[in-house]
Parts: sequence; C-alpha cells; structure tokens
Amino acid sequence: MKHLKNTNLAETTIVTYLLKLLSVLLVILVIYGGDSYALERSKYKVIVTRPGKNVTTQLRVYAEDMEEARENVALNGLQILSIEPYDPVMAETTMRGANSGDAALYNISISKVGNGEIIPATDTQVQAGDELQLLFRPGPCEKIGKLIYNGAEVTLSGETHTIKDINKDGFIVAIFEDNGGECANNGVYSKDLTEIKKIFFALGEFSSTLSEADIRMIKELPEDKNYVIIGHTDDLKVTPNSKYSNNLDLSIKRAQFLMKLLTNNGINSDNIKIVGLGPSFTAAPNQKEGQPLNRRAVLYERRR
Repeated sequence: MKHLKNTNLAETTIVTYLLKLLSVLLVILVIYGGDSYALERSKYKVIVTRPGKNVTTQLRVYAEDMEEARENVALNGLQILSIEPYDPVMAETTMRGANSGDAALYNISISKVGNGEIIPATDTQVQAGDELQLLFRPGPCEKIGKLIYNGAEVTLSGETHTIKDINKDGFIVAIFEDNGGECANNGVYSKDLTEIKKIFFALGEFSSTLSEADIRMIKELPEDKNYVIIGHTDDLKVTPNSKYSNNLDLSIKRAQFLMKLLTNNGINSDNIKIVGLGPSFTAAPNQKEGQPLNRRAVLYERRR
C-alpha cells in the first residue's frame, strides 16, 4: 500500500510538470503566433459612427484586405463612414529638447467621406499651440456636411475652418454630403431625367457583358432624343493604377463605356452627356451586400 502511494505521487508530479510545460508552450505560441498574424495582415484606418449617434470614432484594424476589415467592423453594429489603408506619419510626436525652446509636434490624421477634397489632404504635423487651417472643395452634387475633430462635430460656417490651439495628437474627418439631388454644376437636374436602364460592373471594372435584351434595347433607342449617362462606384478606396486614379475617374469610365455602346448604334455623341459621381448618390448602403448595386452606370432620357 505504501509503494502504491509513492507511485501515485510520482505520477502526479510528472503530470503537474507536463501541464506547466504545456502552459509555457501555449504562451509562446500565442505571442509568436500573434506577431505572425499581424505581419501577415495589413492595417486599415476605419472611420465609424453608431447609428443614430452624432459621434465619429477612428479605428485601426488588422485584416487580410479591405473587405475583411469592413466585415469585422460591421459585425460590431458600427456604421462605416470610410476605410483606407493606414499610413501613419513616420515621425513620432517628440519633445525636441527642453533647453532648446522648441515646441512639441503633434500628429493630425486627416480623412474624408465622399468625393470632395479637404486641404491639407494628407496627415500632417502641427507645433503645440499652433492652428491648422482647412479648406473644403465639395465634389459634383455635394456640399460639406460635417467636420469631425477628435470624435466631436465642429460647427462650420463656410468652406474653410481653422482649428486653433492644438495641444495633442488628433484626427479630422470631413464628411461631404449629397446636396439634395440637383447637379447644377454639371448642367443636369434630376427632375429633367427619365431612367431607361442600369448597367452593373464588377469591382474595379469599367466594362460589362450585356444581355441580349440590353443590346436590343440600345439598338432600339431613338436617335433624335437626348441622353444622360451617370457613372457611379462604391466607396472602396482605389489603389492608383495606369487606368484610373480614383473613384471619380472610374465612374467617368463607366459612363464612357455605356456612351460608346450608344454611339456605336448610331446615336450622335452631341446628344449624349456623361457625368461621373464617384461614390456619391448610392443606390444601397456601402456594405458587402449593397456595394455591387453601387457599381453602375445609369442611362437616362433627358427631356430638355
């Protein structure tokens, strides 16, 4: 009986030792596996808001691609305003010598939602206590809707704004909104248009295979009418390439594709006006299910 107790004690000691060893190995795997996980993924900057809330937040997300980053954030019930690869300012905030009299430098991250421009357009640095002047240039059929600074909405009085007395790192989001459906800058008003047909495109593409019914419809269009073609995109950020540099360029190319189909079937190009609106005027929410509906060119008959 005594010998049996000693045997059980030895077995218990061995099991305890193995369990501790296994725990150490698991910790090592988690640490190194976590580093490997991050290295295999890219980092994205995501601007989000809670539905019904007037507060915007900037997130940093690791994902294999932009679509996975979007899905991971959307699962938390957040509304995504914009998403783009994270490109941090290389220089970190530093105090450059207390004796030199130099002020601290603060990093300001700048993003936008919509097709308009904000100047400065890229992340910048500001000395402590200084101000940063912003200029807004809305895109076609847009207006500057909101300016978010460090998660809180800033009151705007025009197409410029100055953030004063900067004393910490921060982020800025300019939100450009539809101006109510009138595209006066393009000489096209929605009340004068009658929709004829939508043509949809694959992600990043500006050509599409038409059905026999669509081809027949184009062939039957009256040659003496006036037409407008408006190209659209989803809001996924475009990686500049040799074919187009941004979503506005892509939307114009989609409109041009449909225009060429009309001119090839005898309609004079003088009777056709094309407009590219980029990600403005969505047909569906810019989430995974809705994005394919936003990759489109729409053909209208123009009444005057």
